[in-house]
Amino acid sequence: MTHKAYADSKRGATWSPIVLGDQVLLKNTNTTGKLAPNFEPEPYTVVAKEGHQVTVKSGEGAVYRRDSSFVKPCISPGDAEVVPEDIKVKDTDSSDPRPGELDCSRPKRNIKQPERFKDYDLGKP
Repeated sequence: MTHKAYADSKRGATWSPIVLGDQVLLKNTNTTGKLAPNFEPEPYTVVAKEGHQVTVKSGEGAVYRRDSSFVKPCISPGDAEVVPEDIKVKDTDSSDPRPGELDCSRPKRNIKQPERFKDYDLGKP
């Protein structure tokens, strides 16, 4: 059992967050090409869950039993998006044409002049 725990921790294995009654999307196994969607567009309802096996039911009444890796939670458009804490909202400024824009830029490094050019004036203050 310790070998399995070690392998799971190295691979980052987690339990499926899906519970009974959740709306999920089922993986599209009938792909016809690389432009086909990965998941079916209609949501399914979780009817039963036994270990890693999930039983889902469609709106028309079709029942499917799949592994939990073939389903993912369905997020409806009405749900509010959560903004991570590390992303800050810019202060609104009168010169800023888009107030409230998220600041997602990466930090910039300070570029220093090479030591061999310290005696020369390269036109930078």
